[in-house]
Parts: sequence; structure tokens; C-alpha cells
Amino acid sequence: MKYYCPNCKSKEIIEYGNIVYCSECNLEYNKDSIGTIKDSNVVSNQELNGFLDAFDELKDPIKLKEFLRTIDEDLNDLENINKKKKKYKELIFIPFLLINKFFHWCAIISFLSSSIYGFS
Repeated sequence: MKYYCPNCKSKEIIEYGNIVYCSECNLEYNKDSIGTIKDSNVVSNQELNGFLDAFDELKDPIKLKEFLRTIDEDLNDLENINKKKKKYKELIFIPFLLINKFFHWCAIISFLSSSIYGFS
């Protein structure tokens, strides 16, 4: 397959291993993501590392515990709103928000667990 930069569409790239490096915009991409998902959704390795670096502080068990406690509080708040739903019929979207928030946090926790234990 002929690779290109999903950011600038340049074909001036350098391939090494499973990585494609764009000499125009100086970004690296995993070959697996190019051509398999929409170019605007492809994340460079630099962007991905920046995202993961934001969660470095969660490697500290005390900070992770505090983070999970705040998630639990958020879920409890949504559950309390859901209980009030019976009084306010216009809040029919609350169950969706509760489920969506729950799965969103599950995904984040799963991602963080895997990155903390060596996947990245």
C-alpha cells in the first residue's frame, strides 16, 4: 500500500516498521490507522502521547482513588436526577445520560488501566 499523511495529504513520507513519518508536517502515524479509518479521525503518535501524558498523574494510587471517587459522585448525582424524573416528565433524557456517562467512564477507566499496566 502506498502511504500518505492523513493530516496534510503529503506523499513525502518515511516508512519505518509500523510507523509512517510525514516530512512535511513532522508527525508520525501508525500504518494500521491510515486508510482504515477516516483521515480526519486518525490521531498522530504525538497527539496520542500528549493525551496519555495527561493521565500520568493517575499512576499514583491516591490520585487514581480520588479520580474514581469523583466519577462515583457524578454517577450518584445523575442517579438522583433520574429519581426526580418522575416529577419532571420533561427530563426523559436522564436515563440515556446516566448510561452514556457510565459507559464513558468505564471506557476511560479501561483505557487508563491498560496504559498504566504497560499498553500504550
